[in-house]
Amino acid sequence: MIDWQDVYDRYLDSKIEEHRLKYKDFKGYFNASSAGKCYKQMYYRITDTDPQPIEIKSKRLLRLGTILHSDFESALNEYSNTVDKEYLEILTEHRIVLEVFKVIGHLDTAVINKQFNTMYLYDLKSISDWNYRMKAGRVANRRPTSPHYFMQLGTYAIGLQEQYKDFNFEEDSIQLKWYNKNDSRMTSEIVNTECIENARDYWQDLNDFVEEEGENILEIEPSTAIGIPFASWECNYCQFSKICIGE
Repeated sequence: MIDWQDVYDRYLDSKIEEHRLKYKDFKGYFNASSAGKCYKQMYYRITDTDPQPIEIKSKRLLRLGTILHSDFESALNEYSNTVDKEYLEILTEHRIVLEVFKVIGHLDTAVINKQFNTMYLYDLKSISDWNYRMKAGRVANRRPTSPHYFMQLGTYAIGLQEQYKDFNFEEDSIQLKWYNKNDSRMTSEIVNTECIENARDYWQDLNDFVEEEGENILEIEPSTAIGIPFASWECNYCQFSKICIGE
């Protein structure tokens, strides 16, 4: 008999490794999707420290998010064939490299309007029904979005600004697209363009911190230095938490 769960879990492990190899030529680079996270966690990642294994449930949830992103990427690529490319350019899974900060990543979607020299940046996030209601429900019940998501978009925006130097972002042109995993509803959240400078400050501070502290970072205990961590809840979800506290 075939053990379906085991077969699928092995497949997910191969996909995780496949994703890791996408960045094999950028050893020592920070990942853009980790913008705003704990400095010590970031140091573990760029020094190839082995993280704790990802739980099976988390692997499967991550894969669902990947499949969703892939579908939207295909849909947008298909749509891009219907527009006048002289005036409109649609980028999907577009690589962003910030050499000055040693950052690598791939943005979800960007639209470049060559007629008006404007840019639009979108990031898709799949979330639970409860979290979705915190985004799209009654205003009184809404919860603020984690700054981590804003900083991630700000990082991609820096990359686009470097590539399209004569183009600008408008007030509503950076957005998070929230997708309800329970019933497939969607909503949008406009992100303030101040996320760009916030991201720039974060990456500069992180690089300065790593340069100044070096391996001494490994000796810093949580909550004894600014940025390690930025929020107490980070430690509960960190793949390096046991190593960090010496278990």
